[in-house]
Amino acid sequence: MKIFDPLKAIRQNCLDCCCVNNAEVRRCQCDGKLSTLCPLWFYRFGVRYKTAIMVHGIEAVTPGYADEAGNASGVEEESPESKVE
Repeated sequence: MKIFDPLKAIRQNCLDCCCVNNAEVRRCQCDGKLSTLCPLWFYRFGVRYKTAIMVHGIEAVTPGYADEAGNASGVEEESPESKVE
């Protein structure tokens, strides 16, 4: 019997939930916005949440982040109507 550390056990649980598909774990929607909140959701990458943000980026770790922030780059875009010639 393999002994996992807690974060690796959470990762294995997430893989089992997503039919052993890494891409599905990354796109998991159990964040409480569109479906029920999974208490393991923040740790689904097998690392701490802050480490996952550093490695995978905030957009991969938090679905809908770009929508909440307006745009992912953080740069304000000017509309064509706002330009005065």
